Formats: sequence, C-alpha cells, structure tokens
Amino acid sequence: MQPSYNLDKIRFSTDSATWGKAVNLYCDGKVKNFESDLHGFTGKVLGTNLYNVSISANPPSVDYNGSSAIYWDSDYATSCIGSGGINGWSGSKGTSGNFYTENLTHTTTYYITCSNSRGSANGSVIINVENQVQNPTISISANPSSVSYNGSSTITWNSSNATLCNASGGTNGWAGTKNTSGTFYTGNLTTAVTYYITCSNNTGSANGSVMVFVGNQVQTCQDTSAINYGGSLPCHYYQQICQDTSAINYGGTLPCRYQNFDPAPTVSLRADDTSIDFEDSTQIRWDSDNATYCNASGGTNGWAGTKNTSGTFYTGSLTSDRTYKITCYNNNNNNSANDSITIRINDDNDNYNYNYNRPEVTTRSATNISAGNATLNGQVYGNGSSTRAWFEYGTNNNLTYSTSKTSYGSGSTNYNKNISGLISNTTYYFRAVAENSGGTVYGSIFYFNTENTFVNVVNNQPTVVISADSTNLAYNSATNIRWFTTNASSCFASGGSLGWAGVKNIGPGSFYTGQLTTSRTYTITCTNGVGTSTDSATVNVRGQVVTTPKISPPKPTPTSLVLITSSVDRNQPIVPTLDNTRPHPGDEINYTVTYQNIGTGAITGLTLRIDLPSEVNYLFSTPNNPVKSGNTLIFNLGTLKANGQGAVTAKVRVQNNVSAGINLNFLAVLSYIDPSNFPQSVNANVFAQVWSEPTVPDQSINTNENTSLGANVFGAGFLPTNLFGWLLLIILIFLLILIGKYLLNPEQSFSSRAITQDHPVGKKTSTTE
Repeated sequence: MQPSYNLDKIRFSTDSATWGKAVNLYCDGKVKNFESDLHGFTGKVLGTNLYNVSISANPPSVDYNGSSAIYWDSDYATSCIGSGGINGWSGSKGTSGNFYTENLTHTTTYYITCSNSRGSANGSVIINVENQVQNPTISISANPSSVSYNGSSTITWNSSNATLCNASGGTNGWAGTKNTSGTFYTGNLTTAVTYYITCSNNTGSANGSVMVFVGNQVQTCQDTSAINYGGSLPCHYYQQICQDTSAINYGGTLPCRYQNFDPAPTVSLRADDTSIDFEDSTQIRWDSDNATYCNASGGTNGWAGTKNTSGTFYTGSLTSDRTYKITCYNNNNNNSANDSITIRINDDNDNYNYNYNRPEVTTRSATNISAGNATLNGQVYGNGSSTRAWFEYGTNNNLTYSTSKTSYGSGSTNYNKNISGLISNTTYYFRAVAENSGGTVYGSIFYFNTENTFVNVVNNQPTVVISADSTNLAYNSATNIRWFTTNASSCFASGGSLGWAGVKNIGPGSFYTGQLTTSRTYTITCTNGVGTSTDSATVNVRGQVVTTPKISPPKPTPTSLVLITSSVDRNQPIVPTLDNTRPHPGDEINYTVTYQNIGTGAITGLTLRIDLPSEVNYLFSTPNNPVKSGNTLIFNLGTLKANGQGAVTAKVRVQNNVSAGINLNFLAVLSYIDPSNFPQSVNANVFAQVWSEPTVPDQSINTNENTSLGANVFGAGFLPTNLFGWLLLIILIFLLILIGKYLLNPEQSFSSRAITQDHPVGKKTSTTE
C-alpha cells in the first residue's frame, strides 16, 4: 500500500506487513537518500515523480519566411517526444536541447511531452508568423507629356508595398534615390527625355518609365543688325543707302551702281593633294577676284554646277583620274576666267584587293623640339607586307618637305626621324606616311612650334596674329579668317560677322565668314597671366556690280532646303471606324519617310536615322541595307540633287504583349552637308496608338469568325465595304423575307418551278424558283 501524505511529510510502502522488509521512501519532487533503522526498518530510495517541463522560442514572432529557435528543458525525465511543428520537429527528443525551425510561412505550435517511469509532463510554444509582404507596384506619368522646345513638365509617381525607390535617366537631377511617391519638376527641355524609376521591397521590385516629348526649336533671326533680331526668320533690315561717292546712285538705295567696268575676273583652282590612292579623297580649293559668280564642270560627286566665288569642295572617294574645271564671270563686263586641276589616282580597280594588305600608319606627337630641330614620331604596321615609312612636313598643310624612306618590315614598329634647319618661333605641320604593295596611306596631320632663338625669361607676353585669306571680296562673297598665338591661355573675338564674336581657342584656328555684303573688321584679343595682345583684320567688300546698259540676271547662289515627312500605315485590314494610326498587337506597320530638296544646290553626305519604338520588331526595309543597332536604323543615302526627292520604308510588327492605348513614337532625323559645306539636320515625328478592336478580313470570310462578321454588319460598320459584303447582305435580306413569309402563312410549303426564257439569240435557259 502507498499511504498519502501532506507536503514535507514522508510517505512509504512495504511489500508486506512483516518487519524486516525494505521500505520504499519517496519525497515531493526531490530524491533524498534516506537511511534509518527506525523501528528496525531500513530506508531505500526507489524513485521520484516528474513535475516540470519548460519550452520557449526565440524570437516568438518572425516575418514571413523568417526562422526561430526552440529551446526546452525538463526535470527527472528519461525521454521526450516532440509533436506538431514543421521541418522535422516531430519525434524523439533529448530531455533538453534546441531546434532550428528553418523558414516559416504561417503561425505554428510546437508540442513536447517528457516522461519517466512515474509519469509525464507536457509543454508547448507558439511562433507567430507575419503575413507575406506583397511585391511592389509603381505608376509614373508626366504632365504634360509633350512640351514645346525649352518647355518643362512635372513627373508624378506613386508606388505600393515599396520600401525604396531609385530613379535613372531623365535630366536636371532626376537620377538617384527617390521617395516611394512624389513629384519632380523637369526644368527646361530641348530634346525628348525618358524618366525611369525602380521601386523595391524585400520580396521584389517594379519598374516604370515615362517619356516627355519636346517640339522642334523655333528658328529665330540672330543678326543683331536686323530689325527683327530675335524674331522669326527671315531677318528683315532697314533700307540701306549707297555710301560710295563713285557710284551713279550715291545716296540712293543699295546696291550701289557704277558706270565704269570692273577689271577682268581671275580665278585660281588648287587641290590639297593632286596624286592620291585608289578610293582616297582630297579637298579642292578656289579663289577669285573681280568675279560675281562661278560655274564648275567635270569632276564628280556633285562638283558640277554653280559655285561661290571662293570656297572648298570635298571630292569624296575617287577611283579614276578626274579633272575639275571652274569658270568665273563678271556681270559688269561679261568677261570670264577659268582654271582646272587634275587629280591622279595611283592605283586602279584591278588591284582592288590591296585594301586587304595596305599598311596602317599613325602620326605621334613631335618630341625634342628646339629652335631649329625636332624629332617626328609615328607608328607603322605592314599588315603582312614589307613596308616603307617616312614623314612629310612643312610650315603649312601643303607639307612641302619629306624625310628619307626607310623599310620597317611587315610587322608593327614605332619609328622616328630627326629634322633640322627649322626656322625658330614657327609652326610646323607634319604627318606619318607608309607604303607597301597594297598602296600608300597617310596619318593625321599634327603640328608643333619651334622655340624662339632669343632667350628671354622675363617677357612672357602673349602674341596673336590674325589674317584673312582674302581681304578684298566681291559683294556677297566669303573668306576664311585665321589666327595664331604664342604664350596665350585664352582668346576672345569681337566685331566681324555673325558667329565671330565670343570665346575662341588659342589656335591655330580658322573661321568661315559667311557671305558678306559690307566690309567687316575681325578683332581678337588673347591673354595670359602676364598681359594681353590684340590684333585685327579687315575684309573689304566691294559694292554690288550693276551694269547700266545691260543688266544680266545674277546667277543664284546654290541653296538647300530639305523637307521631311513621315507616316505609318497598317499592312492588313482594319475596322472601318479606325484610322491608319491605330494598329493592333501583332499588326505589321509600314513606316515611310519621304524627303525632298527644294533648294537650288545639291546636298551631300545624306544620312537618315530612324529610331523605332521599343514596342515593335524590325522586319525589313527599302532600301534594304541599313546599319542596325537595336531599334535604330541608319541609311546612307549619298547625294540629293536640287529638287530631288526620295523615300525610305521600314516594315515593323507590333509586339503581341503591347497594351492597348500605348503610343508608338517613330522618330526620323535627316543629316546632310549643304552647298556651303555646313552640316545641317531636320527631323520628323509621327505617332501611332495601339488599338484593341477586332479586325475583319478583306475579300474573304472565315467560318470561325461569324461573331466578328455580325458585329461589323450590324454594328458601327453596317454598310459593306466590298463586293462580297454586299452579296452576303442581299442573301441575308432574302432569307429574312422567306422566313417572314413562312411565319405569316405556315401552311404554305416551299415549292420550286422551272421557268424557261427565250433569249433574242434563240437559246433557252431554265431557272428554278
């Protein structure tokens, strides 16, 4: 028997009531050794009851997909078993220990039961798991989305579930960390700009972008002497008076008119290089005196035609000998002068393969420069063939001197030549030259300044020298202003013609005056930390020549004015209520760019760049040889004569995943060199909006598209647009009449009868009703 006992009291039991048997002794919660001979009994500890097991989690709450650790301990247990939980918790456990939960996605309870031979105890702990954080979203917009040139817009963005946003692209400080929502002022914009933003949290990220379109710049009059300076082109001027006392209309309205005849005109034609390799090029230059206009003939690549009284012309690639001729006229005395020059080609087309083994040569900066000596440096690569190299040099770009030619083998070699006998304080120009069996090649032209032979460590004053290629011009002619400095750190120009005034480089430099109608003085001032130097050059412009007895119309100065337009056209049927600028996803679009030169002179170097929207895929184009980079196509179109025109068409397909309402922006930029040898460019934009209405096949019917057909017959497109549609409508009306007739008189059955008709030609035909 086991008698009960109160706290702190002993309880015991015996195997029998006989003295001398062992007594089983227990104590509350704790095992105590008990030895006693009380009443002849011997105490013996048999065991203890289990009263406690503890379990905890650290941390008790975690984020979605977070983890925690379980810790447990027990008193007097001999074994423990886990249940519930996840990731391997259930099963046998030690009487104490810890357990890593791994990633948790929902709230979980972990149970444990520990026991010994006298009983068991239970424990549990709950780990709370936060709800899953959703992926972020972002929306971004611009207001307005299209602005005029130099206009501005406001970018607005909003995100959800995001903790961080970062901006890129854009302009005027857009890029960088951003709040999860906000606005941004773009500042003044001169080109179309795309603003990108990425927002994220610990589960993912979302991207957004918006483009602000910018209109073309409005051209304004920039001539400060014009009445409408700063206004719209063309420039307007006050009526000017002839100030030449020798003119017959002195004091009258310009131009001045004279009775005496001008001297006979002269013209000089020259080339930078009169002997070049196959497919090389050079520059043609000419100057004239007492001429009012010039005509060119011969040559190639747009040389022939009306020319200014002075100028330059780039020959382009030449493959055979060419003779360039020019004749200049004087309207006042009907006299003329002419000159010509022939460019010789060293190689012929039969040796075309020389391109594969022509040498490569590079000009390097000169070293060891003194008052009379210098070392010219270069690098030559023989490209597999034995190659000779040398240097050409001189005090101008004509490079009238050359060093000895030296063989450098077929590989790559750095080489140099020492030159002496140079003039002190002089600018020298030079270039590296190499030749082998494949041909002759020329490096870039470099220059250096020889030192001054006078040693003067005190006077570091800057100097500047300015000159004009021609200081006596005919009315409406042009020339080049050139300047050279020493010891200068900066230069500033004043006076002159449009574009001359302002900061200038320390040179050597040059400036094209443009066509002049009055005399102009070009002044330049150069400075350094010691002092200032100023020089000027005056270009005198003679009065306009007008003959009293016979006035011949002056030859027009060649001009160019290029117009460019573009359009998009879906290349498959459309719903009649839609226009051609609303394609569907998957549609093919013909994007056409047309261009026309409505000027009087040819333009050269014509290049068309097409920027396709990212939502379309390029298929092919006409012409079919563009240079392609991503969604940018570049077409080299060569020369466009006066009143010439052309077109380029690109076929693209709208991507299938493009959302309805997206605007597709097609941009075309046309670049060219005008007759005055100045680069110009024009551009055009056209938009197409992606549409989602169904399309109807043209000239055919598909039995699987009856629903679409019905929508067009009875919907917005009720009237048919082709012969098949009219036939279908007539049949439908006929069937409706028969059905109505049958419904009104159901007892009448349908029957057929034959009708025979006699035709005038004596034949009979039968029809069935």
